[in-house]
Amino acid sequence: MSSWFSRIHREYEAGNLTLHYREVLLILGRFHTCRFGIFPSHQTLATRARCSVRTVQRALQAARELGLVDWAARRVKAAWRSLRASNRYVLTVPAGPVRTTGQQGRGVTYREEKPAHEVARVAPEARKAAVEALAAIAARRMRALGLG
Repeated sequence: MSSWFSRIHREYEAGNLTLHYREVLLILGRFHTCRFGIFPSHQTLATRARCSVRTVQRALQAARELGLVDWAARRVKAAWRSLRASNRYVLTVPAGPVRTTGQQGRGVTYREEKPAHEVARVAPEARKAAVEALAAIAARRMRALGLG
């Protein structure tokens, strides 16, 4: 399964998956150790990835188009009715190389890189304050864990 996870990261780096899509797929991949298969609900994935159910659906569709995930609908018998349950997912690693599409989903804007001489400089005082704030946070966390 580590090859599937590395493929997810390569697809993200190539621009084929957004950050949220990648998170959803990584969480889906953590279910591969389940004994009876992979079948979390969209709501479970959305809760764990801290995104909407619609984002989960888009992530799964993007992964299906890339050949990373496939699924089949499950049915559950309840008395005389057959109810739809969560999907059963199959994680696959495509044989071909990662192709760069350059798109990262809808609503993503692309910014051009600025030359080094146009990048805003951070004042030394602001940098020092930021470093001190991070050191204070790290010290509090260490004390909370009983390490310092």
